[in-house]
Amino acid sequence: MFANNTMKNLDAICTDELKQACAEHGYVFSSDNEAWGVMMEEIEEAKQNMKTVDKAMKNFFQSTRTAWTDDMERQSCLTVIQRYALLCAAECCQIAACAAKAAPGVYNAGGAPKVKKADEGEDE
Repeated sequence: MFANNTMKNLDAICTDELKQACAEHGYVFSSDNEAWGVMMEEIEEAKQNMKTVDKAMKNFFQSTRTAWTDDMERQSCLTVIQRYALLCAAECCQIAACAAKAAPGVYNAGGAPKVKKADEGEDE
């Protein structure tokens, strides 16, 4: 479950990412094929980051079972988990921005992509 403002903050991050992408690469994709390709590239990057998180989580779990012998190793493992989870989240924001760019006109009044509420299934 997200904190109350988390989705709004994510919307703002995705909107910023969309604005930057549009400024650098234009306001529309040349085709749906281009949009698909760009999103797939971001998905692959997110997957790679998640693989790193998964590996670090496995190491963390194994170390919890055997007791940590080195606090620096524990902290390093947790730092990797945090860093790559954030990188994965950033890639997911880029995917959301690309999807919004591929569907021009599908924005909230403030310019943020419309997002379905998970618990209601309605646009915000």
